[in-house]
Order: sequence, then C-alpha cells, then structure tokens
Amino acid sequence: MHPEYGLGMHVFVPAQRDAMTNMINNAICVNGMDKLRFSQDLALYNLALSEQIPNFNGTVHKETWLNDPVWFGVRENVERLTATPDWAEQLFATNIIFEPLCGELFRSQFVMQFAAPTVIS
Repeated sequence: MHPEYGLGMHVFVPAQRDAMTNMINNAICVNGMDKLRFSQDLALYNLALSEQIPNFNGTVHKETWLNDPVWFGVRENVERLTATPDWAEQLFATNIIFEPLCGELFRSQFVMQFAAPTVIS
C-alpha cells in the first residue's frame, strides 16, 4: 500500500494541479484516485486479516516498507519519482516505466494470486 499511496499523493495529486488543461487534469486525477483507492483496499484487507486471524501482526507492513532490504529498490524509485520536479516526467516515468516493471507485476503476480484464495470466515 505504501508505493500506491506515495505515488497517488505525491506524484499524481501535485501533477494534476500543474497540468496544462482540464482534460489532462481530469485524466491525472482519475489516475491518482485509482492509486489511492488501491492503497485503501490493501489497508482494509490488512485490517480484515488483523481482525479475523489470531496473532496476525497487521502493523508489520510499515516496518517492512522502511527497513526490509527487499523493498529498498522500490522505495528508492518511488522517492525518486516523487522528487522529480517536472509533472510530465513524473507521469511518464510512473505510468510507462514504474508501473509495468513493478506495480503491475506486484499486483498481478503477488496480490491477486495470494489474496483471492484467502477465505476469511
């Protein structure tokens, strides 16, 4: 949820304000809201797991995002995307480079593969 939230709030929301026309602004706004919605979905899924599974640590995600070496590359790239000053460059790099190589791969090959079969009773 952390990359989705970071990109939604710190790439798409500012870019939406800087874009040149209402048509572009609206497209960027929808893109940003999609990111934020997916981040919210993961947070709600985490909350549901925390409530349903005894001894499930629903808070470990933040520590993992900040300190697990597996996530360092993703976090570094999200931070670089948010620090880029040009809104068009941010959008291009996020949607054309980051999403296919990291975002979509993670969602389709991890989240959707393992979350779907999980049954909470």
